[in-house]
Amino acid sequence: MLLILTLTALLAGISGQSDDDANAYVDKVIKDELPAELKYLDPLKLRPFKFHLRQHPFGWVSFCATHVTGLGSVQRSGDCGSYGRSLPRRAFVGCNITVGDVEVRLCSSLKYGRNLTEVHANATFSEVRGRLYFSVGAWKAPSARAYPELGSATTVFSGLDDTPETHHLRLGYQAVARDLLAVAVERHLSEALTRAAHRVLFPL
Repeated sequence: MLLILTLTALLAGISGQSDDDANAYVDKVIKDELPAELKYLDPLKLRPFKFHLRQHPFGWVSFCATHVTGLGSVQRSGDCGSYGRSLPRRAFVGCNITVGDVEVRLCSSLKYGRNLTEVHANATFSEVRGRLYFSVGAWKAPSARAYPELGSATTVFSGLDDTPETHHLRLGYQAVARDLLAVAVERHLSEALTRAAHRVLFPL
């Protein structure tokens, strides 16, 4: 009986959803349900990895676990739009989002030429923005995908001075921080929002 009621509400919503309904749906997911997922998301711990340097003098960088903080502050920005509401197709909701300030903390061992040193880099991305899409249908579980629009970061280094010889290394660390934040948003934030959306009827 509960399944029938749920499907009835879902079908009715898809056929007559407004932008206000889309806004309410997204707010319900983010404000009411996402906080239960923050223990997996904020702070977020990414696994260690290693790669080799291909520019002379050659070496390698071994990164320990990376910590990303701030993803839990995501919120809707402006009105959402909806499309594809006729069955049996799925309904889609798209929104602009802001995530506020996000910090990516890197720690590593850097082997560069004959030198081996510990390098730490804290990259702060201010007012991260992006797009968020929900896909919802009567017969399938909802899914969410978030895509960041990343600007430049303010990065504080320890163990790697800014010299003509090391400037490209510092740029490399900044690029790594940017890539890891993109992974954190596109994969981990999306997964958390998907789990949160499973607990919300569409539309409210």
